[in-house]
Amino acid sequence: MADQGVVGLVAPRYAPAIGGVERHVEELAHGRVRRGIAVEVITTDPTGRLAPLETVDGIPVRRFRTIANDGVFFLSPGLARWLLANAARYAVVHGHSYHTPLSLAAAIAARRRRVPFVLTPHYHGTGHTPFRAALHRPYRVLGARVVHAARRVICVSGSERELIERDFGRAVPTCVIHNGVDVEQLLAVPRRRDGPGTLVLSVGRLEPYKRLDLLVTSVPLLPREFRVVVVGDGPARIQLVELGRTLGVEDRMTFTGTLPHGQLLERFRAADVFVSLSTAEAFGLTLLEGAVAGAGVVATDLAAHREVAGLLPNGAVRLIPTSSSPTEVAAAILAAAADRARLDAAGGGDARLWRVPSWDAMAGQVLDVYRAVAPD
Repeated sequence: MADQGVVGLVAPRYAPAIGGVERHVEELAHGRVRRGIAVEVITTDPTGRLAPLETVDGIPVRRFRTIANDGVFFLSPGLARWLLANAARYAVVHGHSYHTPLSLAAAIAARRRRVPFVLTPHYHGTGHTPFRAALHRPYRVLGARVVHAARRVICVSGSERELIERDFGRAVPTCVIHNGVDVEQLLAVPRRRDGPGTLVLSVGRLEPYKRLDLLVTSVPLLPREFRVVVVGDGPARIQLVELGRTLGVEDRMTFTGTLPHGQLLERFRAADVFVSLSTAEAFGLTLLEGAVAGAGVVATDLAAHREVAGLLPNGAVRLIPTSSSPTEVAAAILAAAADRARLDAAGGGDARLWRVPSWDAMAGQVLDVYRAVAPD
């Protein structure tokens, strides 16, 4: 059934929005299409600017508005009602992100229509602000229903699986399927300078837990030839831009907003150093992409980041404590550029020779899960 029916992917956002969950779902959808399997994406559009229904790269995408343009919790009664009425059209319903009510709506709709439900939680174990962390505790009652409703819980890292088992029990039917990177696609983009000096890059949604404020406050401590480019958008953008202005480094920082995928790859290939200072991640996808693209990497010492670093050669990632000061961040950025130069000089800098997970392998392993939960 999973090979012949339609798979419904339920996610908070989808391309052109960027972020780890968004990229994962997009690559999963493309992997289904490459294998000749029909797929639909059911998602939200807090902006109200995107088409409610369109076909993107052969993939039908249904978008629903959120209450008051909510782009944090993605509350969407319209999406929930539509799923309840239409879940039976799918061979498998695959929910993404524990941290929004959308997966709960997907689990309820799948159960009522007797459709197998699979969950990829992208689970961090807490909320990302004091308010959201406080909500996380009572929400766990509902979240447990989502987790235990799933016939399989797909974790993107071993560290995420440990969090799931810690919070919901070892009886949860988990498996680990890493996120990936398309090495050939990334390295097909020419590596060239994007202006003078040393380019430091950060990519992702601009949320407080990403700690971009720490990167901004490290800029005055770096040599003048160091420039910082931040790709992405989110609620912290205004404050970050103002912080750079207050510190007098606005001329050394560029906030690009969301970029098309091709331009994002160009930024990765231009970077000398890639930085991720997040306090919580399920995987650490941008670290993998930054290292493959040829940048030295600075990342906070999280379990998920350590797991990604373990997929890469020694010297590709420099891990620093989450409690690091701006001075320590600046020192790590300088050291990471030197780390990468040493790796390249030793002949270990060609990512084509690395054994890193690929998106296509991820899609194939998820398909095996679908076959297991919906074999007929």
